[in-house]
Formats: sequence, structure tokens, C-alpha cells
Amino acid sequence: HTDPIKVGLNVQAIIGMSTRLGYQEKVAEELGKLRAVRFIGAFSGRNDLIIQAYFRSNEDLVTFVNKDLANVEGIVSAEVSIELKQYKDSFSYVTLDGLEDNAG
Repeated sequence: HTDPIKVGLNVQAIIGMSTRLGYQEKVAEELGKLRAVRFIGAFSGRNDLIIQAYFRSNEDLVTFVNKDLANVEGIVSAEVSIELKQYKDSFSYVTLDGLEDNAG
């Protein structure tokens, strides 16, 4: 698990998106092709898809939203949240027997 800041990616954004009916999977596939995107998930509730993406600067994030996202057919709206401070980033998982596996 690489620290994004150590490789020059200083801006982390969580972007929730609404998609046109029937477009969720197509939009997810297109988002998966974008280099800045590190995570894509389908969710219930307000957002159909939520992505996590990293950028070198706020300007790169603005370009991503106004060019890359704007060119993906099927996105109706996007809500961008920028991480201000990180309190925890863990890759620990609970195993089937209930014991915590501290794999990273």
C-alpha cells in the first residue's frame, strides 16, 4: 500500500455520482479506464457510484471533473468531496473465524 503523498498525489477526492438508468455498469467501466481512479463501487442511496481518486493538485482535480467525467456518457451529476485530514487508513480485515488479520 503506497502512500499517495509520497508519490506526489496530494489531493484525494471521493466523488459520488448519479447515473442515468441503465448506465451504471457502462459508466463504471469507463471510470475504470481513468488513471486517477483508484476505487469504484456501486452503492444504494443517494449515489449510484462512488469513486476514490488521487491528484497532484486541485487544478488536476478540476480538469478531471470538467474534462474526464464530463466526457463519460451516462453521468447525470457528481458530488466532489476533498479529503482534508486522514485519521485512519487500514487494510485490516476480519477473517471468517472472527480474528483480525493485520495484513497491512
